Amino acid sequence: ARALRDAQSTTEEIDRVVLVGGSTRLRCVREAVARFFAKEPYTALDPDRVVALGAALQAGIVAGVRRDLLLLDVIPLSLGIETIGGTIAKLIMRNSPVPARARESFSTSKDGQTSVRIQVLQGERELAEHCRSLATFDLRGIPPMPAGIPQLEVSFVVDQNGVLSVTAIERRSGCTASIQVVPSYGLTQEEVERIERESIDHARSDMTLHRVIDLRVHSELDLKWIGEALARVRTKLDGAYVAELEAAMADVRARCQAAASDPRTVVADEFHGAKLALDRLSMNLHEISIAETLRR
Repeated sequence: ARALRDAQSTTEEIDRVVLVGGSTRLRCVREAVARFFAKEPYTALDPDRVVALGAALQAGIVAGVRRDLLLLDVIPLSLGIETIGGTIAKLIMRNSPVPARARESFSTSKDGQTSVRIQVLQGERELAEHCRSLATFDLRGIPPMPAGIPQLEVSFVVDQNGVLSVTAIERRSGCTASIQVVPSYGLTQEEVERIERESIDHARSDMTLHRVIDLRVHSELDLKWIGEALARVRTKLDGAYVAELEAAMADVRARCQAAASDPRTVVADEFHGAKLALDRLSMNLHEISIAETLRR
């Protein structure tokens, strides 16, 4: 069932089921397969011989004897990095064929930040605390810039041997850091299944928490930029507009504080509505602020 789900297929799309492996000699296994697929499986082949032939064929591919065939392996669990607020940004999704490559852009969250710690994670949940940490490294030497201005590009590359290489570069300055994660210890099939099952069981609550945390992170940046713009051009704004803007800022700030204390107590849709209202209300402020900056 999991293989069909991952392949986005249904039993109706399967033309024939061929049983291989010693356990398929059991009548109960054959009957269970027939019930699941609603068709009789093909059992004329020697199941042990098929496994042996398949192993020999793969050995020939690895040894370079057969170059006309390719057996693709897949990544069992998603790979990503921890982002602000303790969430995970997944760069390579589970079941991606190996070798795999992905690239994503990020930025800083504080003014004058000169280094960024990057934690490489593996798992299917939405929070870093629920995922497996593979490695941690620092990107240093970033020139001091306002929050949100640095352009951090993180690249993931998984080679055919399952070795993960992670590279982070700040595009403006060229600062680079990297790390290589060698699979020194793996996960058992039972552990992989447990992680997948937990991600399904907690999917709704995890996605809601992720959304609230993202709203808090983006809202805090919005409040910073709006506050700076308001300080520059307050005297050029109508008093009623300033009062309305400050009230909207206070509303969003209170929701940010609540989300920082316990994101589970925050209603995501209401938080999103308050942020959207502040964004729309601040458009006039930003237009005046930009115009004043251009006059100087």
